[in-house]
Amino acid sequence: MTTMDGMDIVDRIDAVTGCHTCGGPLGGSVSDTFCGEPCQWAWHRSRAAAPPDDWPEFDAEAAEVLAAHMEAMVRFVDEGWAGLSEALQPLSDPRGRAFWLRQRRNTGPVVQSRAPRAINPRRAR
Repeated sequence: MTTMDGMDIVDRIDAVTGCHTCGGPLGGSVSDTFCGEPCQWAWHRSRAAAPPDDWPEFDAEAAEVLAAHMEAMVRFVDEGWAGLSEALQPLSDPRGRAFWLRQRRNTGPVVQSRAPRAINPRRAR
């Protein structure tokens, strides 16, 4: 008598049941549950929730308002990209990039020299 582990049992059950939608053999399918994409889509479609009956209608006026908002959003994004491309223009030139990096290099904290607290005349300078 052969011993079977848990995965052997699951593999045998899958081989008997086949595709969860049509019951066909899984064959060379990449999925362990469905024989192909059409069966998987059908399974998801059968379980998807239908929209509720009390959803408001989408009329022409709402479509115009939505279109106006989307046009404004596209203009805003276009202006933002234009500003960004202008800001990054110096970085496309190697000399401009080197100058930009030199201006922004981290040199550490700024140390200000100060006068000594007391002057000692015997101390050599």
